[in-house]
Amino acid sequence: MSYYAKYLQRLVGGTLVISRNKLEPGHIISFRYKSETTRRRVNRLVLVLGKYNSGNGMLLHGLNIEHIPEPELYNFLKRVIIKDTLSLIKRKLEIKGPFSQLIDRPKSFYVKYIKPNLIEYDCYRTYKIFEIKQPKCYMLNWKQLKLYDNTTKPVALIDKHDTLQSVSRSKKLLNEILKIDVHMLNNAKFKSMIKERFGSLSSFYEILEDLENYTEDPNTSEADDDFNATRY
Repeated sequence: MSYYAKYLQRLVGGTLVISRNKLEPGHIISFRYKSETTRRRVNRLVLVLGKYNSGNGMLLHGLNIEHIPEPELYNFLKRVIIKDTLSLIKRKLEIKGPFSQLIDRPKSFYVKYIKPNLIEYDCYRTYKIFEIKQPKCYMLNWKQLKLYDNTTKPVALIDKHDTLQSVSRSKKLLNEILKIDVHMLNNAKFKSMIKERFGSLSSFYEILEDLENYTEDPNTSEADDDFNATRY
């Protein structure tokens, strides 16, 4: 049974086109892929676990979310999500789900979490990278899934008021302020840099809200960004 249509209702923020070469663990993507049975291309909704070279080309392996009943997916997510605000912000800026960094070690993640909890739903898949067509990043509404309480800072999660396009722009502007791509930092180094650069977490949260307000303003565009990063 496919739950594809139901999960589409849980998506927020629109879509963000992404190159196949830039797919990473934690991305939730939709793409067209030739069906093994009908030979037609059908939509997939996949949580990326990683890529590897099989010897016959690059393969992507991940969880086909549409095969997992909603209650079981939520129970699984509760085991693997992170709740630390700065780690959540970093994942958000990377357009990734709020998963433990263990997801960056796909084999360990599979053995520890997927095999004992989801294997019965036949959701683990591998895909030939060159057969993946029109990949786009999506994001589930984590607030709607009730995985977080009121102690989680609103700026840490993507919700129905955000767009993935604006989040991507916020990341670029934050990179300008920090003079480094946050994607190059692990969680520990990211936290250390934020505390050193901004002095306090509350100051950083305020600046991040400024960035989001700026990028979500319909009167601004990425093509002519005039955001003054030197102010910070």
